[in-house]
Amino acid sequence: MKISTKAKIVLLFLFVFANLRSAFADVIITQPTGGQNISTERSVGGPAEQFTAIGDIVITDQIGTDFQSGTDRRIRLNAPSGWQFEVGTASAARTGARVTSATVIESTATYIVISYNANTTVVASNAITLSGLRVKSTSRAVAYPNYILRANTTRNATISGFPNGAAVATLSKVAGAYVGLQVLLPGQDNAPGSGSGRSNSNVQTPLAGSSFAVTVNAVDYAYNIITAAPSHQVSVTTNNPYANISAPVTLSAGTASFNVVLNTYSATLTTSYFTLTANNDTDNAIISGTSSNIRVIAGPFTKLLTVFPGETYAPGSPNGKIGTPTAPIYGVNYTSVVYAVDDFWNKATAPDPTNVEMSASGVTNFAAPPQASLLISGPNIRTRTFNLVFGTIGEIPTVTATNNTDGTKTAYTQILPAVTAGAFVKLQLLLPGEVAAPGTLTGKTGAPTAQVAGASFNVTVNAVDANWNVVSSVTDVVAITNSLASDAATSLLPANAALVAGTGNFTVTLNRAATNHRLVASDVTNPAKTANTSPDVEVTVGAYAKLLITLTGETYLPGTATGKGNTLTSRAINTSTTVTVRAVDAHWNLVSTVTDMVQLSSSDLNALVPADQALVAGVAAFSGFRFRTAGNHTITATSVADATKNYTTDLINVAAGAFTKLVLVMPGETAVEGNGTGKTGTPTDRVAGETFSILVKAADALGNTVTTVDHVVGFTATNDIYAQLPPNTALVNGVLNASVTYRIGSTTKNRRLTVTDITDGTKTASQSAAFAVNIGPYAGLLVVLPGEVYKAGSPTGKEEPIGNQGIGVAFNVTVRAVDIAFNTITSVTDVVSITSNDPLAVLPANAALVNGVKTNFSVRLNSASKFLLPLQPRVQM
Repeated sequence: MKISTKAKIVLLFLFVFANLRSAFADVIITQPTGGQNISTERSVGGPAEQFTAIGDIVITDQIGTDFQSGTDRRIRLNAPSGWQFEVGTASAARTGARVTSATVIESTATYIVISYNANTTVVASNAITLSGLRVKSTSRAVAYPNYILRANTTRNATISGFPNGAAVATLSKVAGAYVGLQVLLPGQDNAPGSGSGRSNSNVQTPLAGSSFAVTVNAVDYAYNIITAAPSHQVSVTTNNPYANISAPVTLSAGTASFNVVLNTYSATLTTSYFTLTANNDTDNAIISGTSSNIRVIAGPFTKLLTVFPGETYAPGSPNGKIGTPTAPIYGVNYTSVVYAVDDFWNKATAPDPTNVEMSASGVTNFAAPPQASLLISGPNIRTRTFNLVFGTIGEIPTVTATNNTDGTKTAYTQILPAVTAGAFVKLQLLLPGEVAAPGTLTGKTGAPTAQVAGASFNVTVNAVDANWNVVSSVTDVVAITNSLASDAATSLLPANAALVAGTGNFTVTLNRAATNHRLVASDVTNPAKTANTSPDVEVTVGAYAKLLITLTGETYLPGTATGKGNTLTSRAINTSTTVTVRAVDAHWNLVSTVTDMVQLSSSDLNALVPADQALVAGVAAFSGFRFRTAGNHTITATSVADATKNYTTDLINVAAGAFTKLVLVMPGETAVEGNGTGKTGTPTDRVAGETFSILVKAADALGNTVTTVDHVVGFTATNDIYAQLPPNTALVNGVLNASVTYRIGSTTKNRRLTVTDITDGTKTASQSAAFAVNIGPYAGLLVVLPGEVYKAGSPTGKEEPIGNQGIGVAFNVTVRAVDIAFNTITSVTDVVSITSNDPLAVLPANAALVNGVKTNFSVRLNSASKFLLPLQPRVQM
């Protein structure tokens, strides 16, 4: 029959108590109560380390002779094993007539000596009391109760019923506060007070996937089991990533049990360990406990495992690996690692050789690697790397690793993602006539077909991997440009656009006929991606559509918007210019087969235009063309055979030449430019006394107005001394509008007007052609007195002064019919009467004019004049 530990403690206590009762028959030992159930936390090294006062120990006699009489009788008390006394705190006292003194004479950590004196008086009721004794455990473990015992010493006192070995106090400990959990593995026991709290740090090495039991204890700081710990829920975790551990349980009497299966092996024999951790799920203030290190051994080799790109080897996991395999890339090594493993996917010991063959189904273009033996990657642990290459995009491979050395080992098979293109690294540009051919050196077959100038065509741009496979995930923005910068002006290129599913179609128009066009596709979103340049593309000339003129100094630029560059906007007058005419298509490309006869014309009607010429190889050069008229003019080339084939230049500003002469434009004449004289027409005859307008312009040698001239000009008249001419006046913008009046009438065309440059006499003056000045209509009568001279055209028609006439002396006056300029009108025969303001005057009878004149009117004035001049007679009509 087995007796439990608790029962043993109770029996021992009863035994000691019974002995104490009999031993103290003569003296009574009163034990203190403070030395029991002391917390281990007060022990040496404990969190609350300190001495504990146990109370008084009293030795009381029952008869007067129980204490031996004498001087310096001694009582030694020893601290039990695992305990110590506090030095210097204990003191002794006595009562009664027999014991006269009691003193502690030695106080050490392990014992105390009391010395007393007793006389021979036989009187009971003597006692020695030991006070202030304090104790501390030197062990942190809870153990059986211990006792402070009397021990032999020099001058050892004989006390009745109190022999050496007698107990005077009981010392006991209890566990401290529940602060943590402890994990015990198979082969380990609880060892409270030790550094680890465990009896054995070397534990059994489990086999991967095998089950073993684990004990979890609620403990104090020194790993004493707290049997009264609350029924908290506890759980066990591990750093073994794919372990199986039984569910959390509640503590019972401070203990819980778990079943653990560690599926992942220790990869190295000396450094790769796992641990278990116990956690208090109810109270997270309780410190978790960690087990000793556990090394897990892999099981026997039972099967193969293949780890593909994108996956990570994970021994002990459900599949032996984690992650998702990446899609194989067309033509690129798909590096796969084969392992010899146990049932739980741990690398296992395999024999040499262990030949593995890799195969694939579901693919049409697969180059299987050679069969090879697994290589050592650890102590007898074998792996092998195989490079798989797939050659058809979109196929879904099923890959199998087979052990050809031992057919009992399970092969490994896995379906991979569909074979895909590689990373986007460059662009591919396909022109009409080219066909994509992924996997080839250039990625395409065929050659670009020739295009017609100005005709749109489509090109395709693909985002591709290094082997020219389309990468359908790319949506980058792509630009189409010319390889030759000079082609930019002759091409219609598409706007930048994003690829859709890795491809895009773009419309291109090349207007320049040539054999060396090249297009470039580049990535705008990511310029680091390699651009792609097309081969040379031939662009042929279109149909004959029109003519093109280029002038000296202009550049022929076929395919551009205007067909030429350096377009002239101005030209010096009378400068020889070569006019080159080309037969071209709609985009100004030369059509060399055309031989049409071409005629030139100009909006400058005075221009010198070369004779018609035939095109030779589509071109004709007309030399000697000259503009002669200042202003904005054009040149037109027209096919004689087909007038719809023509070309007219933009307006060309022709500036006047140097100022060389003046041009006078009279009534009847018209100012013109560029005809040499600067005017056309003939001056018309004028009427005496009537004002007429003239125009003066500063002109070049061809008669074009030079608007920059502001010289002062003057006028002279021929055969009319009384002509009313403009004063000397400055030209404004090379022009002067003025008014002139000729006064002397004459039917003879002998009148001229001349304008002269006053500022610069070297400039050629301008004189009008001869014209007549006719006598004007009958406007009035003119009286000519003695002393006056008739002057036709003069301001008054006559010259003064008038001669004085005597009173009462007769004198003759002449009367003339005149126009407004006092020219005689011979056709007038009107009767004329003479009157006067002299009331005494004797006047002639009325008389008719003859040829517009009456010369013999006799007049006598009989009154003196009060004026300086004699009175003029009034002529009445």
